Amino acid sequence: MERQEQLTTASALVRAAEAAMGPLSLGQVRDLLKDQTDWDASDCDDVAGEIQLTPAEDADEALDRDAPVHCWIVAIYLVDRACGGPEEGGWFYDYGTYAAEFGQHMRGFGRDKAGRDAARAYAEELEATVVKEANEGRREISSVLSEGRYRAMTWENRAPQGWPETVPHYE
Repeated sequence: MERQEQLTTASALVRAAEAAMGPLSLGQVRDLLKDQTDWDASDCDDVAGEIQLTPAEDADEALDRDAPVHCWIVAIYLVDRACGGPEEGGWFYDYGTYAAEFGQHMRGFGRDKAGRDAARAYAEELEATVVKEANEGRREISSVLSEGRYRAMTWENRAPQGWPETVPHYE
């Protein structure tokens, strides 16, 4: 893998982790790269040293600045259904919250079609293994007794802490 491709992949991983956990230290970036890539330790150290880390006060600004697709992110969310209001006999909407307990499964992929396809394949793999096991004994979100179900989801550029960003309104 050439250096520019490594930097792109590493930047995607760091952005995803920063979106989920906040700004990272250089040591955390090294650990993240060692855990989530098949690169040798020296490559992880070299690439970690070349990545521009986001200062805490500039994190949101940096994410807004990166509007075009720079990477694809796969993360696991706890998805549930909430009551939106009493209009027309009641209406509901689905929402999701980043499942930090599965943070080790978050991955970033390149911005091209191959990256998108790899991200989708990885999400399907997570659904068939990790998510399937985590959902054992959990009710469907359509049940009033549901406590949510886990889902592996693919995002452009960053994995949000939760969605939707605002509660929908009935119209």
